[in-house]
Amino acid sequence: MAGGLTKVQQRLRLAIKIEAHGFLNMAPCPQCVSSNSICIVREGNVRCSVCTRKNVKCGSTFSDAEYDSVEAQKRELKARRRAIQAQLASLAQQLPSIEQQLDRLDDKQKKMVDRESDVLGELENFSAGDSVAMMSNTSAFDDVVD
Repeated sequence: MAGGLTKVQQRLRLAIKIEAHGFLNMAPCPQCVSSNSICIVREGNVRCSVCTRKNVKCGSTFSDAEYDSVEAQKRELKARRRAIQAQLASLAQQLPSIEQQLDRLDDKQKKMVDRESDVLGELENFSAGDSVAMMSNTSAFDDVVD
C-alpha cells in the first residue's frame, strides 16, 4: 500500500483526478458505451476515469493530436469568452448615456406636443374672438344700412 491507501482507493483517487482534469472523449470506450457512462480521458493515462475506477482494460485511446485539438478548442472558446465579456462591459458603460438620450428625446417630444396644444388653443381663442367681432361689426353695419 503506497501512502496507506489500498489499490482500490488509489484507483478511485486517480479516477477523480482524471474526471477533474480530463476531457470528454470524442469516441467513448466500449465499457462506457455499454454502461451508458460518460467517458472522460486525460493525456498520459491509458484508461478513462470509469475504466480506472472499475479496474478494467479501457478500449479508449486518443492521440496527442486529438488532445491538442481539444486543448486548442478550449483556448479558442476562452478567448471568445473574454472578448464577449469585454464587449458586454463596453456596452454596459454605454447604456447610461443611451438612457439619458432617450429621456431627453422624450422630454423634447412632450414639449413639442405642449407647444402644438398651446398654438391650437390660441388659434381657437382667436377664431372665437374674430367671430364675435365680425358679428358685432355686421350688426353695426346692418343699423347703418337700414
